[in-house]
Amino acid sequence: MKDKTAATDILQNNFLKVHEYVYHLKTATKVRAWVFQIVRNEIINYFHQQSLHVEQVKEN
Repeated sequence: MKDKTAATDILQNNFLKVHEYVYHLKTATKVRAWVFQIVRNEIINYFHQQSLHVEQVKEN
């Protein structure tokens, strides 16, 4: 990511989510894939929040 502050925030959110939901993980061998999925989702959430929403303009 180009924005280091955003990357740090995403990393922090990932650590929090891993810590919060680690007890829901059923198979310890799938930890790596599970963490990557959390990272992927956090990055997607970040870009969704940053995207611009364009409203339709009514023409008379």
